[in-house]
Amino acid sequence: MMDFTAPCFADMFIYKLHVRGFTAHSSSGVRKKGTYAGVVEKIPYLKDLGVNAVMLMPCYDFEEKMQQDHRADRYNYWGYGAKSDYFAPKKSFASDPLNSAAEFSDMVESLHKAGIAVIMEMDFSCDVPDIRMLESLRFWRKEYSIDGFRLIGDYPLKRLFATDPELEGTMLIAGCWDDDSVRFGKISGTVLAECNDSFMIGARRFIKGDEGQVRGFADLMCKNCSRTATINYFADHDGFTLNDVFCYDVRHNEANGENNLDGREINYSW
Repeated sequence: MMDFTAPCFADMFIYKLHVRGFTAHSSSGVRKKGTYAGVVEKIPYLKDLGVNAVMLMPCYDFEEKMQQDHRADRYNYWGYGAKSDYFAPKKSFASDPLNSAAEFSDMVESLHKAGIAVIMEMDFSCDVPDIRMLESLRFWRKEYSIDGFRLIGDYPLKRLFATDPELEGTMLIAGCWDDDSVRFGKISGTVLAECNDSFMIGARRFIKGDEGQVRGFADLMCKNCSRTATINYFADHDGFTLNDVFCYDVRHNEANGENNLDGREINYSW
């Protein structure tokens, strides 16, 4: 893999994407739709947007079939909360499943050549031992030169990640970090950041035109945490996608069999 220096958080414009969903539709205009190779084909599009970092929704090899479900046609499309092999790229995201590792590696290298950092979301919610989590982060960092990870969920011993010398220089994003993690992270050389959910709500309400939002949004734009970097975002997997925000007033998840009760009820969209 080539040498690559990721931009600092202060200069980072992150585009979160699902490898399959990003190019699966015919409107993507790519040849190898829904694959790692398809992401490579869309690099000029990302560059035109000014993106310098992508955040990949789970793309390690997770089980798509829903376990213990009465409906045979239900699948875990996103990969959160699924039984997973945390040491292999997802085969079905490759145009050639027999060469998924090489295709994933080529995607990362191509993004790096374009000046785009690669962050992976890691969801260890299926009772994964702490040392196994740490080994997984080390694996992706060493084998594929992944620049950072977003840790989905809250793990009591995530301090291990922040203090591990093998993750020196790695960006680690979480909902929050305790003071010890921040202190030892500075010693070990990891770069910590926290997600700012308040910004998403404030920005959406401001753009939507809700009354009394100007001062609050201005404060959000100026607010920075002194302990860690802050990730301000407009859309996430929990709730409306960026496209949904500008298409719907309320959620419409009827098709997934959960009676339209999953996801955020209020999305501040119009």
